[in-house]
Amino acid sequence: MSYAIQPAFLTPTLNVSMTGELLGKPAKVVYILGSRSQGWSSTSALGDACDYLDTSQALMNTPGIGQTLYLVSTSTSDDTGGTGARTVRIVYLDAAGDQQVTTVALDGTTPVSLGSGFSFIQWMEVASTGSGEVAVGDLSISSINGAATVATTFEFIRAGGNRSLSGRYQVPTGFTAYISHWGAASIGANMDVRLRALVFADDYTLSTEYHFQDRVYLSSGSNGEMLTNYISVPSGCVVKISAIPDQAAAGKQLDCDFHLIVVAN
Repeated sequence: MSYAIQPAFLTPTLNVSMTGELLGKPAKVVYILGSRSQGWSSTSALGDACDYLDTSQALMNTPGIGQTLYLVSTSTSDDTGGTGARTVRIVYLDAAGDQQVTTVALDGTTPVSLGSGFSFIQWMEVASTGSGEVAVGDLSISSINGAATVATTFEFIRAGGNRSLSGRYQVPTGFTAYISHWGAASIGANMDVRLRALVFADDYTLSTEYHFQDRVYLSSGSNGEMLTNYISVPSGCVVKISAIPDQAAAGKQLDCDFHLIVVAN
């Protein structure tokens, strides 16, 4: 005798993963990954867990809707006929805050114009490769038609990787997100790590300031996994992970993630 598992008996996350719905509304589970290993700009102020940041800058960059963006690699092997990344799938929000997806062919160290109208980059992934499975060079979405710098970068895949690790997410227009849990691991330094979001704690409405949602102190070589009991964050809210390290040099690494259920309003 076999028994079918009823959705009502599943966790909300598993229910959404299996059915694509939550309480009759379209929903999806989103996993956001973050990392920072190229250095920190301060040992007393918060820095974001974006992979492209280094000792020159604390916080992530967000594109302006009118800016033209470019996709570029630091290696000529990342192009349509190369051994590395050939195409990249970019998930972003448009000027209306609606989530869109586009796949773009690389041209090595020659920047490829993506046009304008980007209000936020959610993440990007390598969509196809040559003989390898990863990018040969660093892949950047940048605001300059040339070699990307930290100050001009909005998204980034490190050489040898195939997904961006920028540790932030903006809830699209027409949706509400619920943060189910998050985690972090520290390598080479002690880290005071914060989960932050543009939301007020009393009524879960949108804020213009990042407020702490949870925090954990990690000694070097330790990690933590924290439940957040489905913190509600509204449309337009940005969620991110930041930290204050006790050492700022390159190699003092934070790896982190947070998980959300994103539900149509």
